[in-house]
Amino acid sequence: MKNLLVYGLSLSGKAVIENKKDYNVYIFDDNYSVTEKTLKEYNYVNVFPGFNYDNLKDISLIVISPAISIYNSNILLAKKMGIKVISEVEYAYQNGIISEINVTGSNGKSTTVKFIEYALNRGGLNSVATGNIGIPLTGVKNDKILVNEISSFQLEAIDNFHSHISVITNVTPNHLDRHKNFETYLSAKLNLIKNSKKEDYIIVNFDDENLKKINGDNVYYFSTKSEVKGAFCDKNGDIYINFDKKDKIINKNELGILGEHNVYNILAGIIVCYIKKINKNDIIYSVKNFKGLKYRVNVFLEKDGIKYVDDSKSTSIDSCLASVKCFTSPLVLLLGGSDKGLDYKDMFLNLPTNVKCLVIYGKTKYKMVKNLLESKRKIKYCIKDNLYKATIFGAGMLKSGDVLLLSPATSSFDEFKNFMERGDFFEKTVREVINDKN
Repeated sequence: MKNLLVYGLSLSGKAVIENKKDYNVYIFDDNYSVTEKTLKEYNYVNVFPGFNYDNLKDISLIVISPAISIYNSNILLAKKMGIKVISEVEYAYQNGIISEINVTGSNGKSTTVKFIEYALNRGGLNSVATGNIGIPLTGVKNDKILVNEISSFQLEAIDNFHSHISVITNVTPNHLDRHKNFETYLSAKLNLIKNSKKEDYIIVNFDDENLKKINGDNVYYFSTKSEVKGAFCDKNGDIYINFDKKDKIINKNELGILGEHNVYNILAGIIVCYIKKINKNDIIYSVKNFKGLKYRVNVFLEKDGIKYVDDSKSTSIDSCLASVKCFTSPLVLLLGGSDKGLDYKDMFLNLPTNVKCLVIYGKTKYKMVKNLLESKRKIKYCIKDNLYKATIFGAGMLKSGDVLLLSPATSSFDEFKNFMERGDFFEKTVREVINDKN
């Protein structure tokens, strides 16, 4: 029996352990307390003693969680020894768990995935969102249509993984701390379509200069600037599906979610619905009634004329800018978190004039302030150590008609396990502030 090493014991790692097939399983996590806890959960696994030639020589396959980079020194050693290293999504594929629809991109992945899931179910096709958004592919135990959110972290370690319907929402600089440079990051994203065949569907954003050059008979585009094969929104805001003929679906003002960025997400989702032969009336219903995600431009509280908005899922510059542009009222913006190697000068230059104050916190606070000063953009700002202090300060600046927006523009890992924990903490803190005022 061959030996499998599971490196990284998050949800995806545990899913691999539970679907170990005919392997002896060894486990390893950089946090040894996590390894010990996993050992208690699964009594049939063995703790890997550490990365060296002697310990690795009997390992046949390593499955890495999304948190483990292919540039990790341990992984480089394993590859040097000729050991196969794959991501959890590749492991799932090799074991017969097939995600028919896969969505990647710098921004909009989760919203697009959830819209497709919502619309397919509305149209009578039993579907479920998987991957980055929730259930790891390897952990799926049903025969539903899988709508899979897949990240560059997962795509950088695939081999034979195949997607029948592939969506790339956009590719802008992100995770450069992990991928070293933009070209490597873009290449990881494009891995989604490297195994595509002529009978597959590739759906890409025509307005993204990095994607519009992708072409072929099986390529379909979405755009808000051009009439393209696929789906587009014209200058009047009318949304069309455009395959064999042009057919109006709805006007963008009838969408159930806020923001110009969400027009792109809906356009991409409409193409998938059309490919899956969803009835037009069900597509229209879905577009009107889909309300988006909890942590994405979610107005979770409105009190005394003030809107409190949780956009904790904003972990990139473009997602932050898109969220801010959803509002025209005076806005206090909370920014900060862990450092992803990004430069924020252009973000500050492109912030709309209704942003009356920036409250900058977390590990990136000094870098963000440095970039703000370098941009020479005149916006009032203050620095706080953490999200709690930033929220308290920001809430104290508000008056009727204002918006308090948490849209951090970076990851949460300096304080929180994930963006969901960050969003929940923000909402809890806001409610505490409101109660104290009353």
